[in-house]
Amino acid sequence: MESCNDKVRAALSATFDKVYLNTESMSEENNRVECCTHGNRYPAYVCHHLNLQKPVGFYEPFASDPSVVYSNDELSAWCDACDEVLMRIGKWNEESESFAKIKLVCDACFFDMKELNLGYQAG
Repeated sequence: MESCNDKVRAALSATFDKVYLNTESMSEENNRVECCTHGNRYPAYVCHHLNLQKPVGFYEPFASDPSVVYSNDELSAWCDACDEVLMRIGKWNEESESFAKIKLVCDACFFDMKELNLGYQAG
């Protein structure tokens, strides 16, 4: 059974992609990003707290699967701290977006972050 917080998160995540992003390293022509680790990949968007060294929690609008290709800017995630701000404010807005400082990463880095934070290989 879905909790109240799960329902709120689902509603909030629907607006996650409506933030201002720095996409200078992304090719608009084919919706790809050049990653210094993984090369030419599909984009994903995460809060600036998510990293590849230390688990900080991992929330996403839907259960993503690394075996699926997400080519339409579908991948996004945020950490425990950002989720607390979202629960307090109730929506993505200037304050929550400022706190999250959304950054562009590649899909492979996204799934590496997911694995680190969930403690198992996703998918």
